[in-house]
Amino acid sequence: MARTSITAIKVRWGETDPMGIVFYPSYFAWFDHATHELFASSGRSLITWLQQDGFSVPIIDCGARFRAPVFADDEITVTSMAVEVRSRSLRVEHVVTRAGDEVATGFEVRVVARLGEAGRLDISRMPDQMREWFEG
Repeated sequence: MARTSITAIKVRWGETDPMGIVFYPSYFAWFDHATHELFASSGRSLITWLQQDGFSVPIIDCGARFRAPVFADDEITVTSMAVEVRSRSLRVEHVVTRAGDEVATGFEVRVVARLGEAGRLDISRMPDQMREWFEG
């Protein structure tokens, strides 16, 4: 079973366009926040991984599909699932609902990386502790 977390969000006016409809980049900010919450549910946040072990998980691919408009002051839920865990990467899928109805879906593919010389990202093997938690 995929590791899952649920993040509740109340849509702010600043996340919408002039008509009060959520501007699409807001979804990607929510997906990122929800992925951070997924990691935090393991007992170890992404910030902790970075500060203590030097690992980060930058996005290398992402996408979304929008099924219904979402508006300022709507209360939504982002359910995030780690659906594919590989030796150096992780795919997280997101389902956004409002009052139980699916309004959007999205995904992120992230790689495990360390900051190398000259600011270069070096792709790394996923730490055992991280991989074991995601694999359940």
